[in-house]
Amino acid sequence: MQVDASISIALYPDHCEHPNELLNCVETTVSHAKDAPGKIVMYDAGRMRSERYNDDYLLEELRAALSNHELTCY
Repeated sequence: MQVDASISIALYPDHCEHPNELLNCVETTVSHAKDAPGKIVMYDAGRMRSERYNDDYLLEELRAALSNHELTCY
């Protein structure tokens, strides 16, 4: 049996203002940890903001495509 583990690290108060936000920080970093060479990644707010920008841009593009009948949603 082969076991594979990934570790995503977020620290309070370094990475968030409220302890309840820690899980959100870790969840946004997990996919990066799975692809990282050592499978360990520290939360980086700057990287997450730029990725969030891309997500927001994608949502705008999808909404525009729906409005222009360029995409059909079922």
